[in-house]
Amino acid sequence: SLTDSEVGTILITLQANDPDTDLPLAPGLTLTNNVEILFSNIAGDLDTSNNEDSADTHTPGADLFIEKTANNEGVLPGVGLGESMIYTITFGNSGNEDVCGVYVTDTFSTGLDEASPTNNFTSVSLTDITTGLPVSFHDSSGFNIGNPDVYYIENGVGDYKWVLVTPGTTNNTGDTDICLPRNSQASFDVYATITTDSSIKAEGDFVINTATIGEDSTAVENLLDNNTDTSTVY
Repeated sequence: SLTDSEVGTILITLQANDPDTDLPLAPGLTLTNNVEILFSNIAGDLDTSNNEDSADTHTPGADLFIEKTANNEGVLPGVGLGESMIYTITFGNSGNEDVCGVYVTDTFSTGLDEASPTNNFTSVSLTDITTGLPVSFHDSSGFNIGNPDVYYIENGVGDYKWVLVTPGTTNNTGDTDICLPRNSQASFDVYATITTDSSIKAEGDFVINTATIGEDSTAVENLLDNNTDTSTVY
């Protein structure tokens, strides 16, 4: 029994397996555990609104995220016609399952021209999100492959796809066997120039640039609302 103002704790340890196969559960599932407190004289409980609670637990799954910022973000300092700008794209996997074949799609505002060196990026390096220490990309078999290069594919006017390729190769279509480890992130810069044609982009117009992260593997994501980010400059 509990006396006035007393709090009790019960620790319960559970192991969840598939009820049909008795094997570990598939990735990307959410397990909800509900609990309710009752006692014989429930009519004497002055507040029953706090008699129930629940907790969600996720089976291992990926959680890709992306952040995009400009060196002249917002209203000030802004950017003038004909001026250059640099976008920094930070991407990562904050989940607890590795993801292979990661890519970034990048949609440019009208009047914003891509000016990055054609397939001439330095390699990107990974860090652990929690500790900030270096970690390695690896292939699907777990073999470390070092830091990949970032190449871009132009899908149309203002529509780009940034892909990871194995260092030292000439493959510029993306390597689906490069895996982004759990709890890791990396970043790279994208260079662009505002048009000088004021009929296309006038002073005071928005310069909107949206990037989205995706992947070509079978990884299951629990959260999708952090897969897109937009940078706005005036």
